[in-house]
Amino acid sequence: MNRTLIQTFRERLHRRFYALEGCDPFVFHWRLCQFWEFIQGTDIIRSILSELEPIAPDQLERVTNLADGKLPYGQFESFRSEEEQRSFAFQLLKRVVSVEPRSSDTQNEIAIGRRYTGTSGSQSSKSAFCKEFVEPVFRFIDERLDNQNILLHLLKRYKHVCEWFRQEELLESFLKQKDDRTRKGEYYLALNLYEFLYLSGLEFHIEPRSDSGRIDLISEQIGPNRLLVEVKIFDGNKSYISKGLNQLFDYTTSYNEPFGILVIFDTSDRGLCCATDLSENPFNVLRFHDKTLYILVIDLVKRGPASKRGKLKQIVMEREDFVIEFNEGEQ
Repeated sequence: MNRTLIQTFRERLHRRFYALEGCDPFVFHWRLCQFWEFIQGTDIIRSILSELEPIAPDQLERVTNLADGKLPYGQFESFRSEEEQRSFAFQLLKRVVSVEPRSSDTQNEIAIGRRYTGTSGSQSSKSAFCKEFVEPVFRFIDERLDNQNILLHLLKRYKHVCEWFRQEELLESFLKQKDDRTRKGEYYLALNLYEFLYLSGLEFHIEPRSDSGRIDLISEQIGPNRLLVEVKIFDGNKSYISKGLNQLFDYTTSYNEPFGILVIFDTSDRGLCCATDLSENPFNVLRFHDKTLYILVIDLVKRGPASKRGKLKQIVMEREDFVIEFNEGEQ
């Protein structure tokens, strides 16, 4: 990955965190709301924060008690691990930014910070709140700004470019190139994807050889954090897609990588719908053994406005459809 791209995201994050950390305590709540709006409004950061969304019911109750001032005087929350602290901190930030204080003297953040200082000073209370609850979330985002999340961000943008601006052009070009069960047309669309990623700053190699065959795209082939991408065409044939995912799984094993991405160009009349373990818009996520496989569907067929196209007809691929190739290979 072009490090400049990652560094740009990181610099934007750092500027906002340090501005928040250094602001006057009497406007802290409103600056925190701006920081929250930034991290929630940036696709790549929001995808990182989705890892912090799951929370145990007992922890959510603890968040509520701290945010609403229900803990007895002198008590505060402590954490046995960084994972517990950042999950708690994320949920607490989500709650406090949603409550508008009546004045600068009634900010929940300052009241919470006082529990960690033992003093009534607004500056020290603000600093304590930042250290205990903002900084853990900031550090988590900073550490996760890596190749994987940048690539997911770029692929999401590519999907929008294709569906919003180049849908008819790409489908027409694909149909002209199509022969031998879509192989030539498939390669044409893959090249279009490669061009977009290259112009966006991604450094990669196309179709390197491995023991399990050929993977369409792999970034940073030498070194850590390699990114595996397989491209397939969907024309109504479920088995072709399941075989493609099976190939991707084999590649992640061959390259000893924890995750891979399957990009599907949907050229079918009915449209493809994926039902997998998890949905992280616009990706579907399938976990198999110790691997995480992302699935991105790019629709190249205009379905028409909802008011005119009648009842929506789709071809649905369930988890069982995807993993049938895995199961057959294990027999």
